[in-house]
Amino acid sequence: MSTEPTPPTEEWKPPPTGSPCWIDIPALDVARARAFYTALFAWNFQPATEQYPADQLAMFKLPDPAMKTLAGGIGLVTEGEHRACVGGTVVYYMVDDVDKFVARAEQAGGRVVMPKKSEGGGWIARVADTEGNWLGFYSGPG
Repeated sequence: MSTEPTPPTEEWKPPPTGSPCWIDIPALDVARARAFYTALFAWNFQPATEQYPADQLAMFKLPDPAMKTLAGGIGLVTEGEHRACVGGTVVYYMVDDVDKFVARAEQAGGRVVMPKKSEGGGWIARVADTEGNWLGFYSGPG
């Protein structure tokens, strides 16, 4: 019996230098944060493993097949390691309706940190997730 690892069905190729390749979402409660993002975007999470148990890391891939090199994880942090976002980098997610996603975020336990406003010919808003991390929504003109 071989002890060699099974090769993946599709070989991962790293993106070009300077491209985003991982979204790291810190969480005091991984299950709570996973439920938030599942309710918000219906993200699919990979099964937990012995190396990455469910209460430590929940890994996901984004739904856009064109972004197959971009993945992420909701990782457990301690209160001493985590500070709720007040400024800093904010990732904006394309949505079809900012109001709908703000409402989903609030229903899932998030809170509005910047109400909807006009921007770039469309609409933006920011919310904090259940862990205090900020994320933005953008819907284009229309």
